Amino acid sequence: MTRAFEDSWLSDDPLRELDDEELFGRTHLIERTIEILARVRAHSTSSTMGLVGAWGSGKTTVLEGLTRRIRTADPATAQALGEEWYVAEFNPWLYAGPLELHLGFFQTLRDAFPKNEQWANKKNWLLDFGKSAAPIAGLAGLIGIDGESIVRHLLDSATDNLVEQRDKIAKELDKSGQPILIVVDDLDRLSAEELLHVFKLVRLVGRLPYVYYLLSYDEHTVVDLLAKTDLVAADDDRRALDYLEKIVQVRLDMPLLRYHEIDQVVQRAIDHIAAKHGVTVRPQQTRRLTDIFDEVLSHRLRTPRAIKRLFGQLDAFLGSIGEEVSFDDFLMITWLRTMEPGVYGLIQKHKKELLGNGGYTLRSLHLPDTTTADLRERWLKRLSEARVDEASREDLLYLLQTLFPQLESIYRNEDRDRRGSTSVREPEPGRVSHPDYFDRYFAFGVPADDIPDATVSAGITDIVEGRPETVAATAIAALMQTQPELTIRKIRQASDESGLDSVELIIWLHTYWKNFERETLASGRLEGLSASILSRLTTGQIQALTAELTRSVEGALFMACVTHAVDSLKHASPDNFEARERVMNALLDGVVPQYRRHLAAAAEFAPSPLHADERVRSLLLYWRLHSPESLKTALQERMDAGWDVVDTIAWLLPLRDYGNGQQQLSEFGDHTYITALFDMEFVIERLSERLGDGPDLEHFRNQPATDSVRRQSALALVRLAIQHRRSAGEVG
Repeated sequence: MTRAFEDSWLSDDPLRELDDEELFGRTHLIERTIEILARVRAHSTSSTMGLVGAWGSGKTTVLEGLTRRIRTADPATAQALGEEWYVAEFNPWLYAGPLELHLGFFQTLRDAFPKNEQWANKKNWLLDFGKSAAPIAGLAGLIGIDGESIVRHLLDSATDNLVEQRDKIAKELDKSGQPILIVVDDLDRLSAEELLHVFKLVRLVGRLPYVYYLLSYDEHTVVDLLAKTDLVAADDDRRALDYLEKIVQVRLDMPLLRYHEIDQVVQRAIDHIAAKHGVTVRPQQTRRLTDIFDEVLSHRLRTPRAIKRLFGQLDAFLGSIGEEVSFDDFLMITWLRTMEPGVYGLIQKHKKELLGNGGYTLRSLHLPDTTTADLRERWLKRLSEARVDEASREDLLYLLQTLFPQLESIYRNEDRDRRGSTSVREPEPGRVSHPDYFDRYFAFGVPADDIPDATVSAGITDIVEGRPETVAATAIAALMQTQPELTIRKIRQASDESGLDSVELIIWLHTYWKNFERETLASGRLEGLSASILSRLTTGQIQALTAELTRSVEGALFMACVTHAVDSLKHASPDNFEARERVMNALLDGVVPQYRRHLAAAAEFAPSPLHADERVRSLLLYWRLHSPESLKTALQERMDAGWDVVDTIAWLLPLRDYGNGQQQLSEFGDHTYITALFDMEFVIERLSERLGDGPDLEHFRNQPATDSVRRQSALALVRLAIQHRRSAGEVG
């Protein structure tokens, strides 16, 4: 099947062939034009018709299809015309000036006749007549609505030779009865002077028997051109139209595309582009595009040229980005770049506001007097400054809010809360409203500091299958070093979409986690990513993973953090509660014995726990969260084996880093921290001689957490716990 439409997207040339599916109804229009030619021929020996339509409506395509049909008439065309027609194509835009245009016109008329001896003299007479009439042709300024008599007088007053030439040609043409159609295209590309010159040729000099004209033009443009001449007063469109009526007797108006035709063309174009670039258009994307086309896009796609421009741009740039963006968003952004370049620039200028991040969001919290109506007017003003016509601004604001959820309440004029904000749905990965993807839509590809989603998927597969040295896997590893949070988000997205359950990937993630600073966004998100993957593992896989990683203190600490993240997932949602319980039980069965092993190993090398490996202390803090009773038993064993009670309590007091490499105690006054982990009867007995009067906890606030401060704080906390026990009647 012919794909002339798709093949012409990236050019402004007319369609040289009409598709078998007849996308734009142009074959029907050509057939009607042929019927009209036959009727005009039956009623007049010469006439001028106008093919009127907006730029891009397909006039040239119709003209070329018409000339082919006339020159190579099939039986149906020959029957409709009733006789043979000669046809010539004249494009005045190709000539440099009035004289060249004039001579070119007669050359075209001459060449329309057959190349045989019968027409040889007549053709030469036409050319001679054109040359003789050239001086009169230069009097374009005399051709007004009432100027015909002036030029006819000039012709009648010319030399007998010129009059004789005209009469001789007219007589011969009248005798032959041979109809000739002169097709004149691109009138709307001429200057005002050139336009008048063509009208003079057609209306006065060229009105010869059996010579018919079909002029093609955009009426709005021609009216504007006529307003630049002395024929029509400025802004007097009615007089300009009156002038056109003197020139054109029969007008054929190019129909705008009907909406069902637009739907047909657009669907075909989307299917073609998706197949060409290997892009999957999901049903929900098609439904969304259908809604947006009906509401906004189709209003500006009423001509074949407009549709060609849009899909030509889409075809040209989609290949460099493919499925790295959302197809429907990319099509809409392409529509804006093609139809509303000012809005396309506006989006980039207000990126932070549209994405809901950065300084604008923070400032908006301090603007309680700024109403939604104010923000709506602000955006309508911006659209005006972006040269969007007034009638289209509401449509463009609607389109923007479909792309950027931050604008939904502004478009709908919904009230904001007292802080100046409204609830906004989370952007989906791939959409232009997602911070990780926004720049892709304007860079026509994945920026150098980003990583393609396809590379992430391929790299994950390579890592899982034991090929960490591949190009894709090393690309992920490199980005993990420079942009860990972005990389983690990408891996999370890919693993969640595929339901990945891989021990190997978690082990790979651990190698990067141990290089992160503790309690940072990157470390926390990597722990959450690992928890998400781990929650899909079988019990056997969890046991194997735990055995592998908890051999080292670092690995055990990683598994402690991941266990805590899994526990948080369990409490965050009641969904799949039993499955999450299974995962947590499997984890605890694996990690708690390793906590005990690493605590015992630390005790062998540290007579005082205050001098033990800091990572072991961190392990115990997680142990306290996961299984406080087993930790209590293990601590009792260490103290029974010789660890000082005060040092053991002091070791477990929470610390916080306040900068400059210094730590201070945190969670002041939480005596339950002690009572949950220690047998208070045992503690009181062991510390009876050391629990005399001493400073309370407030004395140590903001002091560096030296060994001395930690020990004294431990004693103060024990005294506080004893006071509360006495108040509760638990001790005498």
